[in-house]
Amino acid sequence: MRKTRFLLLMSACAALAQDVQPRPGQRFTFAYAGGNNLEIRIAMTFKGTDAGVSEQISSGAIASAREGNGASHYMIDEVHRQYFGYDVSAEETSVAGEYRVSISPLSWTPTKEQSPLSPVLLPKYPEPRIMRESDTLELVLLSSADGKQQLVDYIQVRYKLRQEPPPATSKGVAKDYSPDDGSVKFDFDYYNIWIGGEKYSGSSESYSQPGATLWFHCPGQGRYILSLVPHGHFSKAGEIRDNVISFDAGGRQIEIRIMKSMIGDSPGAWNLYALHDPAFQPKNADSVQFGTDRLENLLAKH
Repeated sequence: MRKTRFLLLMSACAALAQDVQPRPGQRFTFAYAGGNNLEIRIAMTFKGTDAGVSEQISSGAIASAREGNGASHYMIDEVHRQYFGYDVSAEETSVAGEYRVSISPLSWTPTKEQSPLSPVLLPKYPEPRIMRESDTLELVLLSSADGKQQLVDYIQVRYKLRQEPPPATSKGVAKDYSPDDGSVKFDFDYYNIWIGGEKYSGSSESYSQPGATLWFHCPGQGRYILSLVPHGHFSKAGEIRDNVISFDAGGRQIEIRIMKSMIGDSPGAWNLYALHDPAFQPKNADSVQFGTDRLENLLAKH
């Protein structure tokens, strides 16, 4: 089977790329804000023909206790009941804007609920290297025999954002979206999440797929499919105002704040409609997850 060949041939080669933005083909991203002043950002991508591999691999990240600026990125192969990954840490050098980045064996271990899982070590870990904020470290984790299928992590290190995404400020009444209002763009490079009026500090993951329909998973509540356009079983649940997505989730107010306005070039407010899918269970059900996709893809999984 193509899946088996893909999973058994593992490599850990790494290369630095200047000004690479891991957007095309990106499956999902997450960022870990480390201690002190640094932030490690990881984007995971399936390159080439997917052949269903993304459906059998789940991913997560936790803070690494071994380093002040570190994280563990672990992946679980649901078909073969194996797990693999690595720890990544970063520290400042004596040169401003340069960081020493180290990749080491994975320290994360499965919980009792996730067992039995067998660990798989990468055959090689790259040597520590110096990176600038404009650099991206490409780490190939899995590769098919012909090299046409790869599972790749893109790693960046930068100073933490000194200014957090602000709350919305416009005061107008929300309206239904029209194409005349301008293009819709969700830039989740920098975001924070507020739940019930409190800033969320747990783990979160953002998924970037082509499409302008939002979805949000809250542990214990399933998933909310969010649309700027009303549909059959959708009901009005919130709004997009300036740079903030807000909606009601079972009596709790959810906010996702990003840095830039999402619709057109000017501030404003638009109605947001939601369809609740309480039975939805992602592979990493303990983390807050959200992202974009095409409406038909989300409804197909509903």
